[in-house]
Amino acid sequence: MFLIIHKIYIVMTYTNSSFNHKRKRKNNFFDPLDFGPIIKDIFGSNVIDMVKNELVVSRPGANVFETKDNYRLELTVPGLGKKDISIKLEDRVLIVSANKESKLAEGEKVNRREYDFSKFKRSFNLPDSIDTTDIKAAFKNGILIIKLGKKEKSDSARNINID
Repeated sequence: MFLIIHKIYIVMTYTNSSFNHKRKRKNNFFDPLDFGPIIKDIFGSNVIDMVKNELVVSRPGANVFETKDNYRLELTVPGLGKKDISIKLEDRVLIVSANKESKLAEGEKVNRREYDFSKFKRSFNLPDSIDTTDIKAAFKNGILIIKLGKKEKSDSARNINID
């Protein structure tokens, strides 16, 4: 299966009344919402970089599955290794975090970034049905898998003898 990506060019003309001039711009695959010229005129170029950085998804998605014996929590963490990830249990809160320094090669710049999991923190409140002494984690193909064992159900009803 081959995936072919074509650059899409859209030529847009707009009038900026406060600056009273017309411009044409090209919008391509690498920058689909490029309002750069307008924003640069109004706020300066630093604002564009700040906004682009805030739009990056930096929280890994999580799926939770349940069987009769356990829960399985899966987090997608592409680009990270198990040494980059920390898992802590504080009270009944499971905290998964990562902090990996991402470096670009010399002369390289990011044209488009839609995800960045190099630094994140996710917290999960665990229900009382989870046995906090039975938690195991594994890492496979960019997915962190955490198995959370369930407590054995105890019969809450019991007979009380009368003395």
